[in-house]
Amino acid sequence: PYVSLADCLAAVGDNRFANITISGTLAVSEEETVIASNCVLRGDGDARLVFGVGSFITVRSASLALLNLIVRRDDTGVKRKINNPLIRLEHSVLVSEDCEIGASFAESGSVISADTSVVTINGCGITSSAERYSSCISAVASKLKIIDSRISTIAQTAVNFSVQDGEFELRSSSCRVTGSYGRAAELFGGKSKITGNSFAADVRYSGASLDAVYTDAKNISLEYGGNTESGY
Repeated sequence: PYVSLADCLAAVGDNRFANITISGTLAVSEEETVIASNCVLRGDGDARLVFGVGSFITVRSASLALLNLIVRRDDTGVKRKINNPLIRLEHSVLVSEDCEIGASFAESGSVISADTSVVTINGCGITSSAERYSSCISAVASKLKIIDSRISTIAQTAVNFSVQDGEFELRSSSCRVTGSYGRAAELFGGKSKITGNSFAADVRYSGASLDAVYTDAKNISLEYGGNTESGY
């Protein structure tokens, strides 16, 4: 009976947990939708969560699960500068399984932004595109686990994962960047486990070749192996 996510959440009220099944298309039209209680959004069939221009979800001290959903936002062609992420996590947990998540930004942006949070991506496709800079997941002091997923970033500067401190685990996934400059991951501090992935690049910069994964001196690599690189 609901056509927007805001209507669904309003109906749930102050309950500490909501399990919402989506059929067809559900709109996210408000600029910011705040989720402050644990919530599961589950798709039935070809279910879609469609964001309006610049709209985003903030998960605040709660958990959000996205299951079997197509999630989209398209800001291209918008003259005003919009850099809101699609999903912003603040001291929260995000689980995404069997989803196709994509965002096209007018200038720059990240699909998922995590601060002191936990992100688990399993069996998903995540696509991010922008004019200048874009990343699929940008995280600070968070725990990321990406398994059996497809990650693609298109921008002048394209980065699949930008991670500062925390823990980063990437396994059995394919990661692609397209643009003037790109990396699969840039890791600053923290700990990482990266195994069994394919890293592909279509980049147009001139100069020395780059590694798909950049780690600074403070990053501790616990596992790295079985990865392939092409185009870097």
